[in-house]
Amino acid sequence: MFWIGLNEIFLTKNWVQYAPHFLDNGALVVALVIFHGVMLCACGVSLVFNYYRRVGAAVLSLVILQVVLTLLIRGGYGKTIFHDIILLGLSLFVLLKTPVNKSNNIKDNI
Repeated sequence: MFWIGLNEIFLTKNWVQYAPHFLDNGALVVALVIFHGVMLCACGVSLVFNYYRRVGAAVLSLVILQVVLTLLIRGGYGKTIFHDIILLGLSLFVLLKTPVNKSNNIKDNI
């Protein structure tokens, strides 16, 4: 996810085509693609370094669900949607299988 996020940040023009058509191709679309890339990078870092792993997996699951639904609405893109469905399953697996600590410290329970 970190790699895809970096691509969205630094190669934004390659990803603008996946934005909803009603947004046109203005500065708002570029900003949204960059924000999407930042979210993917933040989630990737949280998963790799085990920092708020469950929160990162939950946010990542929602972001990938949005991508999958968008691809389904548009008719899909072949291998791309299959790849994203697998990523959705993996992020849900991490979310559901990450143990919850029984601690009084809120940070330990996230």
